[in-house]
Amino acid sequence: MLDSMGPTLEAAFAALADRTLVHDLPRAALIEHAASFPSADLHKLFFEWEWAEGSLRPAGYGHGFRPRALARLLAQDSAFAQTPRGEQILLALRQDPFDPSGERSRSSQDGEPEWIEYDLDARGVAELPGVFFALPSELRRIQTPEDARALLDALELRLPEFSTREDRLGQDDSNDRSLRKVVAELAQAELALANPLRVYRLGRSENRAPGWLRLLIGGLRPTSLDDLAPRLLGDYDSTIAGRIAAATPELARPRITAAIDVLEGRLAAIDLEGPYFFGLRDAATRAARTSQFCASLAHAGLLDDAAARAIAAIGLVEVELPDFDRRAVLVVDHFKFGVAGRHLGRIKLYAELVIWPRDRPGPLR
Repeated sequence: MLDSMGPTLEAAFAALADRTLVHDLPRAALIEHAASFPSADLHKLFFEWEWAEGSLRPAGYGHGFRPRALARLLAQDSAFAQTPRGEQILLALRQDPFDPSGERSRSSQDGEPEWIEYDLDARGVAELPGVFFALPSELRRIQTPEDARALLDALELRLPEFSTREDRLGQDDSNDRSLRKVVAELAQAELALANPLRVYRLGRSENRAPGWLRLLIGGLRPTSLDDLAPRLLGDYDSTIAGRIAAATPELARPRITAAIDVLEGRLAAIDLEGPYFFGLRDAATRAARTSQFCASLAHAGLLDDAAARAIAAIGLVEVELPDFDRRAVLVVDHFKFGVAGRHLGRIKLYAELVIWPRDRPGPLR
């Protein structure tokens, strides 16, 4: 096994250099950064681009680890845990509101990959990572009003960002945008329609504004936010959820996740994540649906034709890495659309580079 992720990523970038979005990444900085991570048997990297001012610019990157792999990587006696990179990750994990020691979040709590995420800007890769924490199992599903109250009470107890400035001053939150009220109202409306919700993850990052947190809530219907979002945040793009739902007709119920951003306890923005193309296991179908969705965004005027083609070109690209006894595939994973608040009109794209040993089956068929 290789000692560093850097050379493998460098080889993958070289093989993908003809793809516009890969070419536009700060490749040298990312290779140097990845070199501080050891290789892994099945290692996921993600790359994030943001559509802004008529162009797609790199906005983030990160490393994904299989359940329990991060725990092994950060074990007390591991060499990586003693490196500056390992120490920074351990510091970020100690932001876990349900375990300030960070021990809980080293192992996946919900069977999902554990992601270590870094912002990108003109200065390069951010020093400190952001982490999205899984909630304890008893708080992840909202199936009754009591479930919603238990979640809200637990967050209020552990998170200073949960309370608004007015709450802390003993004043009324007159604009009705406190996180408690937003989540309670959304849960009440969905449960009235027998639609349970899943609280996927809670994000914290020292790179964001003070008092920032993000709650990811899944299980939404295309019309779940049609009343709440415009009433609390003004302009709301109600067309996005329907576009997401229509993009993957093969899936019985396409996933739509709300990313709820909070500043100083108040709702600041709502983004919708999807379509999640990873639900399509057939490679040809996945590539076709990605291309079709990009074309639909261009047709609607949300992207220009060049951006749509550039995204479709990384929809699914297989890469051979014979010098490293590895194979890789670059795939578009999902989009994120700002539909209300300060993110209105923003579009983000997330692609994954999955690397695995040649003698093992890959992630797609």
